[in-house]
Amino acid sequence: MAMLQPSFKVSVGHPILPGMATIGKFDGKHPALACGTAGNRVFVYSPHQRSDSSQVEVRFLNINRELKALESGKLNPDGKSDVLLVGSTTNVLAYDVEDNKDIYFKEIPDGVSSLCIGNVKVEGATAATPLCMVGGNCSIQGFDHEGEEQFWTVAGDNVGALLLCDVNEDKKNVLIAGSDDFEIRVVSHTGEVELENTQTDKVSGLTHTNGNRFAYALVNGTVGVYEYNAGNITRKWRVKSKHKVSGINAFDINGDSVKELVIGWSNGRIEVRSDLSGEVLFKDNLETPIASILLSDFRLDGRQQVIVCSTGGEVRGYVPNAVVNKSDEAMAEEEEQTIAALNQAKQELQYELKNYEDNMRHMRTGQMKQGEGQLMMLPIDTAISCQWEVDEENKCVNLAINTNNTTVVRGVVIHADQLFEGESLFTCPKQQLSDLKVPICPPKDAASDLFLKVFVGLRNSDLFNLFEQNYKMPKFSMYVPLKRDADVAKPASNVTFRFPDKAAMVCEWLNSSFNINYDSKTKDEVFVSFRSLRDGLPLFVEVNGVKVTISTDNMELAGDLVQDLAEFTSVQQLPSVAHFPDAMNEFREVLQAVDDYNQTRLALAAGVADVSNQVKELVVRAEDSRILGDLKLLKRTYTKLWDLNRELLAEHAKRTINQEALLAALKKVNQMIQKAARLRVGPEKTAVISACREAIKNNNTEVLFTVIATGKAP
Repeated sequence: MAMLQPSFKVSVGHPILPGMATIGKFDGKHPALACGTAGNRVFVYSPHQRSDSSQVEVRFLNINRELKALESGKLNPDGKSDVLLVGSTTNVLAYDVEDNKDIYFKEIPDGVSSLCIGNVKVEGATAATPLCMVGGNCSIQGFDHEGEEQFWTVAGDNVGALLLCDVNEDKKNVLIAGSDDFEIRVVSHTGEVELENTQTDKVSGLTHTNGNRFAYALVNGTVGVYEYNAGNITRKWRVKSKHKVSGINAFDINGDSVKELVIGWSNGRIEVRSDLSGEVLFKDNLETPIASILLSDFRLDGRQQVIVCSTGGEVRGYVPNAVVNKSDEAMAEEEEQTIAALNQAKQELQYELKNYEDNMRHMRTGQMKQGEGQLMMLPIDTAISCQWEVDEENKCVNLAINTNNTTVVRGVVIHADQLFEGESLFTCPKQQLSDLKVPICPPKDAASDLFLKVFVGLRNSDLFNLFEQNYKMPKFSMYVPLKRDADVAKPASNVTFRFPDKAAMVCEWLNSSFNINYDSKTKDEVFVSFRSLRDGLPLFVEVNGVKVTISTDNMELAGDLVQDLAEFTSVQQLPSVAHFPDAMNEFREVLQAVDDYNQTRLALAAGVADVSNQVKELVVRAEDSRILGDLKLLKRTYTKLWDLNRELLAEHAKRTINQEALLAALKKVNQMIQKAARLRVGPEKTAVISACREAIKNNNTEVLFTVIATGKAP
């Protein structure tokens, strides 16, 4: 049994913030541990560098801003030492630890929530270069070693995790981003989103394991592994715990050249699982919650180690141990567990066999003997069927489950991602009926595979047969088809594009993604209308020859429809023309609000600078008064300082409120850019993001609006 063996244990003497730890060779030779700690400070623990007193050197860096992310790595392609990256609320600092100087200090208006360093071949470059990737409020930016922006794209929400790796095995790194809108996105080096996958909670961690596989962690305690193949990702396994994941990494613990997944939990537990099956291979416990899981040759003995940091300041190293034979106690315990499991299975089979024998006897004689079990044998032809039914009164869809005879449905367990809290639902009817309706109201449009376990039995019997069935929920099942003569006004907003395939392909897509069975009367024309069960807004889909028009006042819904149609038909390139007057009027107000908030921010900053200068002057006067023994003047000076301090606190509160409002407005700007990009497919989608970014840099509102409408700059 391959295991990890503790190699060292040390206390750094300071608490470590969760997720705020990284190891880098800041002098180019020796590894050092950098951690975020209380008081918005970063300390660097250097075990291989000692001061004159022979004590291990711990240096502190005062950030004076709320710490959001910490990362290290080689940023200068010609340099030898690693750079320490510190992300705060609105800034990212690239810091040279060895020379104690700032490399650059960049203001990030969208905020900083995650960092990573890796080689990226940006568009127009001849080779891949190291970039600092910054995940923020609906945006991802990439900066080179000089602080110049080389990469920018949008995301659906706050970016909580970033990973650069060659998951598609084409010798080029792609960016994998996890965000607070429950999405994992794979982004190419050009900024194009290659695929999106919806999770059940916010993404908190990502790490590359082996080849085309990567692991992810969610806020709700879920850990799993995905495999990337041909533009799609398939989940290999996942587990869920009541504890939160506080760190994940990949390390080969058994020397088979295949990395295993190392997981740190908020209860102090460390687990090593196979990235193929999720089987637990090793576990250990620390006294305090895990802060981070790192990898490094920390002892400089030529072997990589797993470095586990806890929030209490404990740092523990693990190295792979040789194959260890199980002790007699361990083998005996494992044998006892196996025997207990086999005995349990034996008892269940014996009980089931007895009931079958009782049923067979009843079928032959027509009566049950005293002491025999209940009837449980169903008719041989018993089957269940499922279908979706619309419940307009309750604004949901019902999953109708029926049996084909007099048997009754006694209950159903439904397992499905994204639909239910806890990812499962159990329903038990009050009456014994042959049909059961389960109301389902998905919070957002997403296709879902339902795994049903239906309990079917005879009337007045406590014994059930279990039927298992898979059933699919269409992505747009919350849209009810309207009659062709329905008096519903067509929305003023729409997106129009030329679709290369025939109308028949659009009909197939409609039947697959909506809860309808539509058959076009003509080969070149399609007209179908819907009404949303959520908000009652109408949706029209029209095809006239090769021209497709989707009419809806919901710009996000239009983008979802375009992306789903392109995915269903495997269309790789699709330009479009958008007309959303109401959304654009609201967007114009948002842009004006951003300008107003920025002007207020500058004015407040100037005011604070003036007050700060007055404070400095009064501090000098107070010191002079103290030296001269003028107590009256000293008292008056300190009174003025007290008043100025209160004024600074009030100004800081104003700046905080203004900054929060600015971030909210910038989030809406980035979300609008993403909505506009999702109305296109392929290179046109990437071009919209780039053109919008350029228009915002140049503060050209009219060009920005033109790009959103037409997909290209004038």
